[in-house]
Amino acid sequence: MRTSNVIQEIIETLKFWNLLLDDMDYARALVDKSRQELMTNSPTLSEAAFLARLQPGLRFMIRNEITAMDGICYRAKLLAWRICEYRKVDLTRGETEKILERRIDKNGKEKRYYLKTKQNIIFALRMLHRAMGSDFVLTDTENWKKLCDTIGMRNRITHPKKLEDLSVTTEEYTNAADGLGWLLVSVKNLNKALLDFRSNNRRT
Repeated sequence: MRTSNVIQEIIETLKFWNLLLDDMDYARALVDKSRQELMTNSPTLSEAAFLARLQPGLRFMIRNEITAMDGICYRAKLLAWRICEYRKVDLTRGETEKILERRIDKNGKEKRYYLKTKQNIIFALRMLHRAMGSDFVLTDTENWKKLCDTIGMRNRITHPKKLEDLSVTTEEYTNAADGLGWLLVSVKNLNKALLDFRSNNRRT
């Protein structure tokens, strides 16, 4: 793969990520605005009533951010594949199948192949770091656990079976903010690393 093609892939990925990050920021801003308006206009609301008013916004934010995360991971894997081709980094068949999200079964037929969301996040981060010649180490295990809990909550509120499934508690909202915040920082760090990679390879 030519250097110019890799550079173009990086540029397109960064644009794609930034649009999704804008969506995530917008969803958070809507929830924050609703919170501020409630605190200003209804200061005597009980905590339960206050939280009940915020439920639609909280569900929207969580669904939006986890969906955006799926797109971020897909592009991260695809870009990792392109950079590995460019740098001649060998990938196993299993790694390639996970990146391209398809595999050939024993009958020779191509089938879609998806990792579970939690596995997909770690795999995408690890593969892109590896493609750029660095290691991904999960150090913030506390916020990673919060993100995992948030993924479970997203599944619950997206596929509800009973009324309680649609309720988001104060603790769940706080954990979602922390866990998704960790992911945002991870992606923004990758943005910087990709810009550095693009700059260094333009000179080669």
